[in-house]
Amino acid sequence: MSKKILIIGGSTVAALLVILLVVVFIWPKPFAGDKEDASGNGSVLDLGDALSSSMEFARRQNQLETLREILNRERESLDAISQKLKEQEERIEQKRKDIEQRRADLAQSQGVLGDKEIALAQESRTLNERERELEVREKKIINFEREQEEKKPVPAPKVSFDGFSIGPINR
Repeated sequence: MSKKILIIGGSTVAALLVILLVVVFIWPKPFAGDKEDASGNGSVLDLGDALSSSMEFARRQNQLETLREILNRERESLDAISQKLKEQEERIEQKRKDIEQRRADLAQSQGVLGDKEIALAQESRTLNERERELEVREKKIINFEREQEEKKPVPAPKVSFDGFSIGPINR
């Protein structure tokens, strides 16, 4: 039984040793308060370290403020650029609509012009037909007049016998 107690006692001693090590080296760090360094090595801070730590904090705060200001300026710049882009997009959209309207107007005008072109072509054909008919009539009239001239009897020359005498006429 003494061996059992030694084994039990030995393991108890080892467990107590582990607990003691934990309490001495690990346990005090979270509860150290203001007297220990944040690095966790358990040493007490001196005044110089506190001052340099405070200066480092102030420097980082200053950097953060500077970065915040830069971000705000960049945000304002991006907002201005975004506004300009929106305005430009609106102008482009308006120009696109104007171009589409002009295109529609031109298409309508081309349709009207196409209709007028068809009407003019038809009228031109009609006028050409009438001109040909008039030329044919004119040729017929000229031929008719020529035929009439040819059919007309040639008048005999007027011969007057008044001044012509054949011998003495006694009367």
